[in-house]
Amino acid sequence: MDRLIGELKDFSVNVLMMNAGGIVAFYPTQLEYHYRAEGQTKDLLKEAIDKAHANGMKFIARFDFSKAHERIFRQRPEWFYRSKDGREVNYFGIVHTCLNGYYQREYSLQMIDEVLSNYEVDGIFFNMFGYQNWDYSGNYYGICYCGNCQSRFMEMYGLALPESEDPDDPVFRKYKEFQDVTTKQMLDRIHELVKSKRSDVAISTYNEHKVDIVRKESNTAIMRPHPVWQYSASENVKSVEDTWDDKLISNCCINAIDLFYRFTGVSRHEMNLRLYEALASGSGLDFCIIGVFDGYPDRANFDDVKRIFRYHAEHESYYGQFRSMADLAVIKPGGPA
Repeated sequence: MDRLIGELKDFSVNVLMMNAGGIVAFYPTQLEYHYRAEGQTKDLLKEAIDKAHANGMKFIARFDFSKAHERIFRQRPEWFYRSKDGREVNYFGIVHTCLNGYYQREYSLQMIDEVLSNYEVDGIFFNMFGYQNWDYSGNYYGICYCGNCQSRFMEMYGLALPESEDPDDPVFRKYKEFQDVTTKQMLDRIHELVKSKRSDVAISTYNEHKVDIVRKESNTAIMRPHPVWQYSASENVKSVEDTWDDKLISNCCINAIDLFYRFTGVSRHEMNLRLYEALASGSGLDFCIIGVFDGYPDRANFDDVKRIFRYHAEHESYYGQFRSMADLAVIKPGGPA
C-alpha cells in the first residue's frame, strides 16, 4: 500500500478508487454470502482508506454486483442469471447474477451498509450496474430468463418475457422499458440507503439516475470497426457537463486496448487525446489500469499521463467551470433504446 500511495502521488492523484466488495471482499466481511479471497490476512480496505486520507486523497469504494463466486452460486442458484435454455454463465469461477435476484436487490444493500458502517469512504462506485448479458471475452448470452425476471415482468406488464430481441416486437419494447424502470428502482433504493447513513458520500455509476458522479468510459476494443471515434472523451464529458448542474462527470480513460488484453496499454497519442479532451470539455481527469503500477508490463504512456495530471493539478482553477457560448443545442437521446 505504501508503494502504491507513493506512485499515486507521483501521478499527482487526489482520488483513489479501489475495490471494496461484490465479486471479492477486500476487507474482513461478516456477511455469509460475500466471498472473501482465500489467504487474505489483513484489512486491505482500511489500510488503503487510511493511507489515502493521510496523503490528502479522497477514497471511492468500488463494488461489482454483476457477478459472484461460484461457491455462492452453488448455495443460492436462484439469485443468478439464466439464459433462455436455463443455463448460468460461469466465467472461470465467476457467475453472472441478475438485477432482479435477491443477491442484487437485497444482499448488495447489506454489503454497501457494511462498508459504510465500518469505513470512512468518500464515495461508492458500482461497476457493470444493471443488466449484463456479455462475458469478459465478449460472448453474448441474451436477456435473462430466470424465475425472478419472469415473475417480475409478468407482475408489471401481464406478459411473458419476449421470445426474441426484435426491436419491432412490442413485447421486447416493453422489456426494454422494464430494464430501465427496474434499474432506476434499484438506484432509488441505493440512494435512500447511502444518503440516510452518510449524506456526504458520493454515489457513482454509469447511469445518471440518483447519482452524484456519472461515470463514462473512453475505451477501445480489438474487434470494434474502424474508423475509431476520436472524440469519445469530449462527447462523454459534454453530454453530462452541459446537461446537469447537480452532477459531476468522470470520464474513465481505460488504459487497456481491450478487456481481454488488459495489460497492454493504448498508445500515448490516444491517451493524450482522451485526457486533454476531458479537460477542454470541462471535467477532471480519470485514468484506469487493472491492478497496481508495481510490475505493470506496459508503461509506455505513463509519463504522458503523469505530465497531464500534473498540469491539471497546477492549473485546476482554470478548468471545470466552463460555460458554453454556443447558441445551438445538440440533443443526445437517452433512456431505453
